[in-house]
Amino acid sequence: MNSSRVHLRRYNEEFARTVEAGALVLDAGAGTAPYRDLFQHARYETADFEMLDKDYAPSTYVCDLASIPVEDERFDHIVFNQVLEHLPEPAVVLRELHRVLKPGGTMICSCPLFYEEHEQPYDFYRYTQFGLRHLLESAGFEVDRLEWLEGYLGTLAHQLQRASRYLPLNPSRYSK
Repeated sequence: MNSSRVHLRRYNEEFARTVEAGALVLDAGAGTAPYRDLFQHARYETADFEMLDKDYAPSTYVCDLASIPVEDERFDHIVFNQVLEHLPEPAVVLRELHRVLKPGGTMICSCPLFYEEHEQPYDFYRYTQFGLRHLLESAGFEVDRLEWLEGYLGTLAHQLQRASRYLPLNPSRYSK
């Protein structure tokens, strides 16, 4: 179990409770749409580029997130989890998300600071709080809250769990 995913699920549950019934929600970079069930009270659309050899939930829009084929100010809320690190031009995508979000709309955004490479070759960046805030504000977003999902000890626990899967048990197998 990845404890960060447990915390991320909780953050998304909290966000979903702020979404009013019938609101239009975009899950940008939805993948398997793991948070769809949290938004049963809303209208839920998804967008993803579907270019990796992995499972995807059927997307409402199969597109590059830099160019979502909808009108301006379409969505009341946006779910944008664990996607930003996979974008070669994150600032462009954030401006596009701002374009499709209604004034006064809200977005939940999460991305890693510490995490191994994944979903190659689409893994480009990691974000400090300062870099993330800069990108979001430069795209026109107002940042209400910015925090670690679980902090240093949770990150360390995850890294140790990953190391236990890949480090050899026999010391003679370590490189010299």
